[in-house]
Amino acid sequence: MYTKSILGQKAIMNCGMEAEVIEDNGSNNITIRFSDGCIVSKKSRHQFYLRKIINPNLKNRKSIVGQEKIMSNNMRAIVIEDNGANDIKIQFEDGFIARCSRSHFKTGKVKNPNQIKGSLLGQRAIMNCGMEAEVIEDYGTNDITVRFTDGYIRKTRRQSFKEGGINNPNVYRTSILGHRMVMKCGMEAEVIEDNGFRDITVRFTDGYTTYHRERGAFIRGMISNPNCWKNSVVGKKLIMNCGMEAEVVEYKGSKDITVKFADGTILTKQRIDKFNSGHIKNPNYNGGSFKGRVSMMNCGMEAEVIEDYGNEDITVKFRDGTIKEHCTRQNFITGKIRNPNLANNHSLPQTLIYYFIHKFFPDTISNYRPDWLRNRKTLANLEIDVWIPSKKIGIEYDGYRGHSKETQGSLEKSMLISTANEIKTMITILERGTVVHTSPKHVNYQLDYVSEYNEYLLLLKQLEKTINKILKSLGVNSAIVINDEIIKKLYYNIDPVDYRRIVIDNTSGSTPKRIFSSILGQKAMMKCGMEAEVVEDNGCQDITVRFTDGYTKRTRRQSFTRREIGNPNVRRGSLLGQEKVMKNKMRAKVIEDNGAFDLKIQFEDGYIAHCVRSTFKLGRVKNPNVNLWSLLGHVEEMSCGMKCEVIEDNGANDITVKFEDGFVKKSKRQAFKLKQIDNPHTHSILGKKLVMKCGMEAEVIEDKGYDNISVRFSDGTVVNNGSRYSFSSRVIDNPNYNKYSILGQKAIMKCGMECEVIEDNGWDDITVKFSNGIVKKHCPRYKFKAKKLTPIIRRKKKL
Repeated sequence: MYTKSILGQKAIMNCGMEAEVIEDNGSNNITIRFSDGCIVSKKSRHQFYLRKIINPNLKNRKSIVGQEKIMSNNMRAIVIEDNGANDIKIQFEDGFIARCSRSHFKTGKVKNPNQIKGSLLGQRAIMNCGMEAEVIEDYGTNDITVRFTDGYIRKTRRQSFKEGGINNPNVYRTSILGHRMVMKCGMEAEVIEDNGFRDITVRFTDGYTTYHRERGAFIRGMISNPNCWKNSVVGKKLIMNCGMEAEVVEYKGSKDITVKFADGTILTKQRIDKFNSGHIKNPNYNGGSFKGRVSMMNCGMEAEVIEDYGNEDITVKFRDGTIKEHCTRQNFITGKIRNPNLANNHSLPQTLIYYFIHKFFPDTISNYRPDWLRNRKTLANLEIDVWIPSKKIGIEYDGYRGHSKETQGSLEKSMLISTANEIKTMITILERGTVVHTSPKHVNYQLDYVSEYNEYLLLLKQLEKTINKILKSLGVNSAIVINDEIIKKLYYNIDPVDYRRIVIDNTSGSTPKRIFSSILGQKAMMKCGMEAEVVEDNGCQDITVRFTDGYTKRTRRQSFTRREIGNPNVRRGSLLGQEKVMKNKMRAKVIEDNGAFDLKIQFEDGYIAHCVRSTFKLGRVKNPNVNLWSLLGHVEEMSCGMKCEVIEDNGANDITVKFEDGFVKKSKRQAFKLKQIDNPHTHSILGKKLVMKCGMEAEVIEDKGYDNISVRFSDGTVVNNGSRYSFSSRVIDNPNYNKYSILGQKAIMKCGMECEVIEDNGWDDITVKFSNGIVKKHCPRYKFKAKKLTPIIRRKKKL
């Protein structure tokens, strides 16, 4: 910035004294002499121009020597020496002398280590451990030292001392040695060693000992004995999501169990939570497609799988002809697929409304989501609980739980209904305390109760009257009645939370009872052909049944009422010796039948496979030696216009194809079927000409693929390894041509010296020669154009 010498120049500095430059060795190294003879060196020209050089011999006229002030520690201090804004010396009342700046003195922030604000020095207090402690040192909020009455010394914080939270490891005031307690795992434990709050040793009644546990964990009963879980888990059997039964044969911890499948496959290092959720897979078992399988759903209607595209995508058809797509196999196995044309609403009142409306208007639709009710923000179709197409009337039930506050979705829905031509009337039944929407199309029925335990019976009675009013307004003169038979009929279609709330009181004001009472002692013939009796009933999801042969099994009430509890000791309908042609067109014969889940079959080619009876009956047992889906040898014309042949097929995601021009490429079966495999040679740009951004025309003389083309410029220069995109974007440069070159140009720099460009190797690399003969290399072009180049060559300092 300051390139000219200022030797001999004079100026009045801000301190009020004249100074002269007596030596100038560069922009950042000048020496000046004040009028009093004081010499100051190693200053910059910039400081001289701004008059900021200070004479150290000149005292500031704003000295505060002798001033007194009370500091924030409530002690008075006086300034005894002032050497400038950042160097004053003060003395406190107790004689302590400190150095500081004027600003710290004026704001009272100078500290005296002999006087700390809020000091606890000398204070005593009883700690939570039961022993008295005294503060013997206090250096601040987070640094005090205390000494207990037994001599133990510890560093801590003031806050810990005030709260009594300082612990003495030599004292165990809350020792629980010898205490006994039953843990939550169901086994009694005793503390046999107590070394502090976080270090106790407990021993269970079976002899198992665990170390380094916390007292709090023992008091809360949170210390577990792995042997307890071992006894309850080992031997447990469940049907996994793959369709095969698995049994826990060894338990070493919640993350280390060994399971054994029905076909004998053993898997180690499994997790108990995955076992309980059925997510452990048998690598040797493939249950095959579910297509054709029939099962009873929880909605009370049978469903058949008519399409199976994989674990997460099956299509089912209900007995009434309703088809539901994109379901999962797991939901089919557990019966959780619901028929959309049944009352599959999420609450009992909504289910009852649909049931009675559908009784008189068969075209009624539940959970209707029309396109004209689309949320403009989320683009998702909003839902009407009950829709009568013939009347263009919708019915909504707003419960207190979900509609006590206004939401953006409910506001949007109300506005769309009020402006839509597709709906005439929206009937809304509102529980007490819910948000009310009004418009010419809204008809609201207000209930006086909410769906809670103590009001549910009264709510149902009032709902019965409201439904009758709605039917009457729709031209139906028949009256409906809500009773326990109707609710039992709709049991599988209501939310379990609502089911637990339902109470029926057919007598008077006596204690209401639940619809479904205990089934303890009931007997029934199971589908396996053996009678079973309920010997324990702990609720809807937990009953124990005993078969006539003594076999005991835990299951659900629903399985008992449907007669679906199986006995592994009963093997009915042996398939030994039977033959069947599988879907892979190969005949298989049953050579061993060990039960419903353990069948051994032999194919024509001698291959032996394990499967379940149902898979054999449906013909879904696979033979790895037969591949129905192989595309080997298939020829198709791709969308690029060239035919290709599958020359190798190693699976769905690994095939190799060969095009007519000999080009070989790896791809997937799906891409081959959709004709989406691309041949890069079909998009060749050979011979194409374009003018590049450098201003010279280029022609493609070779095209080996998307990222490998060669171009030739009009001057004969050839550039290889370019890309088609670079060519079409015109960004390929000719190394022998540069239209931005400034070679030979001359200019007078700001330092006053003329220079000429003698070499131009690019934007950041030019070589210039000054009029005094100095040559400077590796300069950027913009500095030459801005005339900022100087003949001074800065050398790097040696380390």
